Amino acid sequence: MTFLNIRRWACLMLLAVAGTGTLLAQNTTGSIVGHVTDTTGAAIPSAQVTVTNQETSETRTLATTPAGDFTVPLLKPGTYKVTVSDAGFETVTTSGIVLQVDQTVRADASLKVGSHQETVSVSASALTLDTDSASVGQVVSEKQITELPLNGRYFTDLIFLAPGAVQTSGEQSNRIESGNAISVGGARTSSNGYTLDGTSIMDVKFNTPAFNLSLDAIQEFKLQTKTYSAAYGYSVNQVTLSSKSGTNTFHGSVFEYLRNNFLDARNYFNRPPVAVAPLRQNQFGYSLGGPVFIPKIYNGRNRTFFFANYEGQRISTKTTVQSNVPTADQLKGIFTFPITDPSTGMPFPSTNGVTTIPADRISRLGQLVQAKPAFFFPLPNQTGAFNFGGSLPTPTTLDQQNYRIDHTFGPKDSIFFRATTSDLYSTVPAGAAGLNPVSNSYFSQLARNYTLVYTHIFTPALVNQFRFGYLEALARQTPYPITSGDLSALGISNIFHTPADGYPNIGFATYPGLPNDSIAYAGSGSYINTPSIGNQPLEDLSDAVSWSHGRHTINFGYGMQWMQFDTKNDTNLTGSLAFNGQFSGNQISDMLLGDADSAGAATPGPLSNVLTGDSVHLHLRNYAPYIQDDWKATPSLTINAGLRYEFHATPYEGQNQFGWFTHNVPGGALYVANPQVAATYGNGIYLYNGKRGDGPAPWGAFAPRLGFAYRVNNSDKWVVRGGYGLFYDTVGLTEFQGSTSFYPYSNSVNFTQSTSPGPISTDHLFPAPTFGPVQKSTLQSSLYLFMPQKYKVPYIQDWSLDIQRQLTPTTVLDVDYEGNKGTRLFQRIDTNQPTQCNAAHNCNPLAQTSATILARRPYQNFGEILEEQFTGWANYNAMDAKLERRSTNLTLLAVYTWSKIMDDKSTSAAVGGDAGGAFGVQNAHDIAADYARASYDVGQRFALSFVAALPVGRGKRFLGNASRLTDAVIGGWQANGIYQLQNGFPFTISATDIGGVNEGRSNRANLVGNPYPQGFHKNIQEWFNKAAFANPAPGDFGDSERNFLREPKLNLMNFSLFKDFSLVDRLRVETRLESFNTFNHPQFGLPSQNVTSSTFGTISSTARDNRELQVAVRLTF
Repeated sequence: MTFLNIRRWACLMLLAVAGTGTLLAQNTTGSIVGHVTDTTGAAIPSAQVTVTNQETSETRTLATTPAGDFTVPLLKPGTYKVTVSDAGFETVTTSGIVLQVDQTVRADASLKVGSHQETVSVSASALTLDTDSASVGQVVSEKQITELPLNGRYFTDLIFLAPGAVQTSGEQSNRIESGNAISVGGARTSSNGYTLDGTSIMDVKFNTPAFNLSLDAIQEFKLQTKTYSAAYGYSVNQVTLSSKSGTNTFHGSVFEYLRNNFLDARNYFNRPPVAVAPLRQNQFGYSLGGPVFIPKIYNGRNRTFFFANYEGQRISTKTTVQSNVPTADQLKGIFTFPITDPSTGMPFPSTNGVTTIPADRISRLGQLVQAKPAFFFPLPNQTGAFNFGGSLPTPTTLDQQNYRIDHTFGPKDSIFFRATTSDLYSTVPAGAAGLNPVSNSYFSQLARNYTLVYTHIFTPALVNQFRFGYLEALARQTPYPITSGDLSALGISNIFHTPADGYPNIGFATYPGLPNDSIAYAGSGSYINTPSIGNQPLEDLSDAVSWSHGRHTINFGYGMQWMQFDTKNDTNLTGSLAFNGQFSGNQISDMLLGDADSAGAATPGPLSNVLTGDSVHLHLRNYAPYIQDDWKATPSLTINAGLRYEFHATPYEGQNQFGWFTHNVPGGALYVANPQVAATYGNGIYLYNGKRGDGPAPWGAFAPRLGFAYRVNNSDKWVVRGGYGLFYDTVGLTEFQGSTSFYPYSNSVNFTQSTSPGPISTDHLFPAPTFGPVQKSTLQSSLYLFMPQKYKVPYIQDWSLDIQRQLTPTTVLDVDYEGNKGTRLFQRIDTNQPTQCNAAHNCNPLAQTSATILARRPYQNFGEILEEQFTGWANYNAMDAKLERRSTNLTLLAVYTWSKIMDDKSTSAAVGGDAGGAFGVQNAHDIAADYARASYDVGQRFALSFVAALPVGRGKRFLGNASRLTDAVIGGWQANGIYQLQNGFPFTISATDIGGVNEGRSNRANLVGNPYPQGFHKNIQEWFNKAAFANPAPGDFGDSERNFLREPKLNLMNFSLFKDFSLVDRLRVETRLESFNTFNHPQFGLPSQNVTSSTFGTISSTARDNRELQVAVRLTF
C-alpha cells in the first residue's frame, strides 16, 4: 500500500480541525426542510423541530427561523419522523419520511391551537417530490437493487433504469474497464463519476469504478444527470452510492446464486452439434448489521452500529478449441518428409523417408522444447482436419468484504468508518495461439477502499462534515512466469527480465509454395507478452460546511484529490519469435533449428530501469473550492446558485520521464521534462523548456451553477425546475502513458526478412545495443503517441427544464428537456498525417516510398504522431419522460428518451478509441468533416422495471382468507423484471486503404447508391444494400458519412419469479428463478463493415447472450 507522506497528513489534520473545505465529489446525505405555520397561514418562529431516524433513533433538534422555516442538512439516507411543537399549539408528528441519497424532502407542518401535549400523527407520502432543488436524477432503492434480475449482480446494470442511460456494448462484467460501456445524457462513456459514501472509487486509468460493490452492501444509489449544485465536479454525470449501516434491529441475509450451461440456450449462430459452452457459476455470501451489543459490557443501541458483508463468486467455464499441434516425433526432430538444411540448402539425410535433424543442430530454443515438450505443446488426440481438440479452463474467483461501523458520541458528534476489499483473479487461455498453461495470461484486479466521515454540529444551523477516502486499485495481466533455469537455457540477453515476465511468444504461419508446410500450428510461449501491471492509488479529502441563515442555506468548502498511475511502459517485454517454414520447409523444424522469420523485443534504453521493466509513475492533482447558496426567495420559489473553481494540475511523471510535442519548431520537436535527455540524446529534436509537464496548468476553470425549483400554486404536487451548469471533465491517466514512452527510456529491436535477409538465429538474440543521440531516421520510421504542448481541461455546458407532477401519494410523472454542449473534448488525432496523394494533387499513390511520404508530412522530423488533442466537440438534445410508482406491493419505473447526439469523435483515445481511419478521424486536416451522429446515439429508448408482489394469499386481494397451508402454496409470490427497447447504434462502412491515405488503417467507403432502396428488406444475410458502397480510388478518402447506418435494435427482457416462505418470527426463505433474455430473442450484433470482406453486410454474431437461467436461495431476517 502507498502511504501518505507527513506533509500530506499534516494538511489533512489541519483541514479536519479548521472545518474549511468542501465535498469534492458526491454527497451521500440528504436534507429535510419545512415551513411551519398556524391554521391561518402565518409563520410560527422559534417552533421546536425534532428530526429522528426511525431505524437508529439518532435525533436533531432545532428551532424555526423568524420566517417559520427550518433546514436539517447532512442526514443519512433512511426513514425519518419530524415532530414540530410550540407553546399553545398541538404537536404534529410526520412519520415515514423516506429520505434518499442527495435529496431534499419537504416536511411542512400546520399547527392547530391547543395543548402541545396533544399530538397529531401524519403519515408521509411513499414518494415525495424534491421541491427545493434544480437537480434531476434517479434514485435506485434497496428493493430494486436486491430484487431486480441482474446477470452477474453488477450494480452498474441498474444505471440503465434511468432516462438517458445507454449501454454501449455487451454485458457488464467484473473487469474494471467494463464500466466504459455506459453513456448517460449524451456524454462520453468516460464522463461518469463514481463515489461510495462521498469519496471517489474511480479507477484513474479508465475512469470507471475500481470494483463492483456487492448489492447486499448498498443502501441505495443515485444517478445524477443534471447536477446543478456546485458541490459536484470532475464529470458531468455522478453515480452516488451509499453503503448499508447497522440499525437498532439485527438484520441480515445469506444467499446463493447458481448458473450452469444446462440452464442456458444455445447461441443463435451455433447450430447442433455445437453445444453451449461449459459453465459453472456460483455467487454466495452474507450480510449482517445491527447495534454493537456485548452483554453486561456495552449496549450500543441508539449509539453504535455495525454492518458486515461478504460476497464470493466462482466461475468455471471452458473455451473449446480445434487446432493442430506438432507430433511427439516432430518435437524430437523426426519428420516423415524432407527437411532442408538452411546452412547448405540441401536436405538433411533421411532413412526410408524419415528425416532426423542432427542433435548438434538443435538450437537452444529447440533444446528447451525437447527437454519438456508437454510443457509447450499438448499431444495430438484426434484425427481429421485438426489433430487436437480440447477445452481450456477459464476459472474466475472473486472475494469481496465490506465492513462499516457508525458511532454517535453525543448530540453534536458522530463518525463512521467503512473498509472494502475486493480480490478478483481470472485465468485467460490463449486459445489457438497457445494450448498449454505456458500460454495463459493471468488477470488479477485488487482493490482496497477506506472511508472516514466525521460530522460535527456547531449549532443547529451550522454543521460540518469531514471526509477522507483512500483507494488503491491494482490490476495485472501477466504471462506464465519463466523460470530462471529456462531463462538461462534460452540464452536471450539484453531484454527486460522481471519476475512478471514470461516466455517468448512463439508463433507459426504457413509459407506459400511449401508442400510440407500447409498446416498452421498452434502457438506457444507467452500469448500476452506485454505484461499489463497498473497500480492506481487515489486519496480523496474534503470538508463540507452547511450554514442555514434566514432564507438561505449556504454550503461551502474545499476538496482535494491526489491520483497516481504506476505501470509498465514497454510492449513486447518477453520477446516474440515467428516461424513460417521458409528456411527448412516446415514451421516446427524451423523452430527446432532456431531459424525465425522475424523476431522482436522491447530492449532497455540507456535510461531504462531494467529491474522494473521501464515502469512509470504518472501523477495528477485536483483542487476545488466552492460555494452554494440555496435561497428561499418566496415560499414557492427556491433559487440554487453556486460557483465552483477547479484547479487541474498538469499531469507529470515522478521521474521526469515525460515528453510533449510542439508544433512551434520547424519539422516538429519534443519538449522533455528531463534536461539530461535533451542534452545527451536530443540531437536538436528533444528540447528542454524547464517544465515537468505540458503546462502551465490551466487557470480560470470556474464552473458556475444556476437553477431554480418552483412549486406551482405553493403546492407539493407540482414542481417546475430548471437551470444551467458548467462541468469540467477529467481525463484518464492512461491517456498520458504514451508521452512517457520514447527513446532513451523505451527501445525495441525488431528483425524481419526485409531488414535482415536470411534466417534470424534465436541463439543470438539480442545483440548488445549501442546508444547515442536520437536519430532522425529512427523518429521518421516510428509511431509516437504524445500530449500536445498546452494542457487544457475539457468541459460540458448542461441545461434543462423539468416539470414534475405527483399524481397520487405513490405515483410521480416527470417530463424534462435536457441539452448539453461539449467543448475541448479529448481525442487522439494523427497530427502528422501526410497530405493527400492522388491525381488531383498530381501525385501517384501507388508509387510512394518512405521518402515521398515523409515529404508530405507537416512535421518531417517524425513519422506518424498520434497527438492527444483537446479539440473535440459534441452536442446533445433530449426529451425524457418518466413514470414512477412506489407502493407496498409495487415498485415501478418506466422511462422514455428521445434524443440526438452529434460529435466529431465519440471516444477519447486509448479506451475504445480509434486514432484515425474509418472509425476515427479520417482526415486530420479536415476534422469538421467527421461531425455526425455519435457512436452511442440511439435516438429512442424505452426502459421498464418493476418489482410486484402478486395480490394472492392471506391478507391479499385474492384468496385473502386462505388457510395457512393453502397460503404456503399460493401466497408469497413476486414477479420482477427489466425490459429495454432501443434503436441500434450507428456504424460506419469501411474500405481498404489502398493508397495509404490513412497510414494503412481502414478508409471509409464511397457511397454509390441507396443503402435501403425501395422494396429492400434488411435481414441478417444482407443488412443493407451492399451494392451501394465501393472502395475509393487509391489515394482518395471515402465520401460516405461517419455513423450513418444503424445496427439492429435492442429488445431485451429479464424476468424473475420469487416465492417467499415465512419460517419463524422475522426469518424468511426466498427462492428465485431468474431469466436473462427471457424470450430468447436474438440480440444481433454489428454487420461486417468492410466492402472488401467476403461477409460484407452479413451479421454473424449476437451482441448479447441468448436466454440464460439462474436459480437462487436467500435467507433473510
